[in-house]
Amino acid sequence: MEWWFGDIKKEKIETEFIVLDNNKFIEEKIDITEIEKTEEIIEKINNLKINGNSFYKIILVGNRKFNIDMQKLNKSIIYENIIKIKDQTEFNFNLEKIAEENSIKGYFVKELLEKQKNAENKEEIQKAIEIGLEVL
Repeated sequence: MEWWFGDIKKEKIETEFIVLDNNKFIEEKIDITEIEKTEEIIEKINNLKINGNSFYKIILVGNRKFNIDMQKLNKSIIYENIIKIKDQTEFNFNLEKIAEENSIKGYFVKELLEKQKNAENKEEIQKAIEIGLEVL
């Protein structure tokens, strides 16, 4: 907890910052580019040096080649003071190769890539592809 303490006098304000406890909020970025599966992310997070007096937000960054199981990830973290895990990774699948597959995924990606060529908001279609591949 943090407080500002001060005196207000005519034409003068004096303030002092007083720290009442040692709790901090820390954002920790973890690059998962070289990681192959959700279990490796869990291991990496559980091996962090965590200060028991601080609260953490973990931000996943980098390029991923797999779908992250966020539900499994959140359930498997051993630290109670990790209050949020945010996925800011980039999608790193070869969409053209997937589109050539004779499968539901291939057909799905092929159709959306065609729509993306003429679309105004290409980012929305890219996100739809990503979500669709996670579901399929």
